[in-house]
Amino acid sequence: MNPAQSSTSASTAHTAVQPTDQHLKIVNLALTEQNSPRYDVMMRLCRPLTSYEIHELIEHRSIGLDVSPDDPSQLIATHTTLEEVRDRLPEFHERLAAAAANGHAAQDAAHREEKAHNAEEDRRQLLVSDINAALGACAHTHDPAVGVV
Repeated sequence: MNPAQSSTSASTAHTAVQPTDQHLKIVNLALTEQNSPRYDVMMRLCRPLTSYEIHELIEHRSIGLDVSPDDPSQLIATHTTLEEVRDRLPEFHERLAAAAANGHAAQDAAHREEKAHNAEEDRRQLLVSDINAALGACAHTHDPAVGVV
């Protein structure tokens, strides 16, 4: 394999991995105690939610999904039945896909903002150093408590 093929394969492999990181899917269900005709159904995800994805799901809480307070890879379909959950799986997966995409976009925006903020901080610190160097030292030693010594 020549170097051009190697870099192309590496690039393709990286591209193939990227969507998997964003992908969210319900992989299994579990029941809680069933003391009434309607009950909570636990849904295990293929990976834990990021804080950005959790925020997106909270924004759309009306869909009937809560994030488990103990486990970010678990959702709770509240006050429902297994039949309703089964029938709504396409809707839930659609909401998860949107939460993943919007969460990823929000996370990217936050990282870009943080980088810009850090770059501006670095620029200001460098400017302070340059200005201080240009000001030069004073011939007198100063003690703020006493004044000029």
